[in-house]
Amino acid sequence: MLSVFYSTTAQVFETNDFSAYTNGNIGTNTNGNVIGQGGFYTLNGINTDYRILNDGLPHAKVLQLTGSATSETDRFMWKEGLPMAWAAREEGNDILEIEFDYFTGPISLSNNSMRVVVFNADYSKVLAGFMVEQDTKIVSGLAYYSDDDGAGLFQFSLGSNSEPDVILPTNTWVRLGMGFKKSEGKVIWKGPGFDSFANGTTAGEDPAEIDFIATAIDAPGATNAVASTARFDNYIVRAVAVDGLLGVENVQTAATIAVYPNPVNNIVNITTKGNPVDRITIADMNGRIVKEAQFDKVSQIEMDLSPLSKGIYLMNITSGNKSDVKKIIKN
Repeated sequence: MLSVFYSTTAQVFETNDFSAYTNGNIGTNTNGNVIGQGGFYTLNGINTDYRILNDGLPHAKVLQLTGSATSETDRFMWKEGLPMAWAAREEGNDILEIEFDYFTGPISLSNNSMRVVVFNADYSKVLAGFMVEQDTKIVSGLAYYSDDDGAGLFQFSLGSNSEPDVILPTNTWVRLGMGFKKSEGKVIWKGPGFDSFANGTTAGEDPAEIDFIATAIDAPGATNAVASTARFDNYIVRAVAVDGLLGVENVQTAATIAVYPNPVNNIVNITTKGNPVDRITIADMNGRIVKEAQFDKVSQIEMDLSPLSKGIYLMNITSGNKSDVKKIIKN
């Protein structure tokens, strides 16, 4: 059951850091009809696909969701009670906001994706959502949308025109936030390296359910042979009148770090504004570190990539307690 609190600026429907949960499975069955820990229901897979475990400091107990290695069936976890809480919101609180911490994990060969989505009342439309591809760590926005080709679930790139893909740093906790404004159908996505929105086509729809989902396969026609996991913590759901997603410290503008030329033949340049670089690691698409270097807080760097084979790599650039990931192509 959702706990409801009221204030003059926002109504918090739920906050959850999983500290009151017992380590182990969320539920006792995965048929979607028996309430498990914290009021969650689970559907598909096995009980161990939905677990509480201790992540260590500072997060302690967290939720872990597992995607299948072979099944084509997605895993779903949700609570009931959002329609009642939403209907009781104060006048003017037209935006539903969801924030959570997400552990990205390593680059994986899995074709799973991890999602958090908001459904409408008949589950025919995703009003807002996030998707993280486990094999690339690309984070995208999800929403029902329509264009000249038709209407349906659309995937939105959250980066800039020059670098549309936002790649989350591996093995890192990040804070993600999304909002849905009922009166306009507007969807907002915020996180490390992006602050984006889309004017959707679901104005007037009411949010009815928020689901954690591990998809079996993240792209039509793909196959899969590797399972993957994701972890979640510090989950909050609220109704507000004005966008309040994340704090400034959690939203890093993508333009603060530039990597060029890209594609690169031999020498790649890295320049930063405001946050000098401490460390750079470069990993191949299997997650293996192929090059790394330490720096004494510098803002302009030249790296020789000539020893690397042709292909796609992920460059993790660390500045203090922040990091940014750039996809680079080696010619």
